[in-house]
Amino acid sequence: MWRGITADHWVCDNITDTGGAIALDLWQLEQGAFEMTVNVGDIDRMIRSTLGIVLLALPFIGGMAVFDSLLATILSVVVGLVMLGVAVTRSCPLYTVLGMRTCKV
Repeated sequence: MWRGITADHWVCDNITDTGGAIALDLWQLEQGAFEMTVNVGDIDRMIRSTLGIVLLALPFIGGMAVFDSLLATILSVVVGLVMLGVAVTRSCPLYTVLGMRTCKV
């Protein structure tokens, strides 16, 4: 059964990632195999959102010489998208690996 979001907006908790549930094995979904931990706090989230927007916009409106390189442009866009993705989901895979949290428990 689809669990939906089980985390309070202001408190760290577990939420269920159901983004691609239709294409995934429903048995795994029912077993909780796609749970992710909320480990990004509000201040961290605002910083990541701001940085993500800046990194996405900078190659196109900055006019900096470093962005004449296609590699720098692609890297800036990818990192910006990752920052925005972490801010939206409130779950940072690197924080999970390192056992870190920037939100209140």
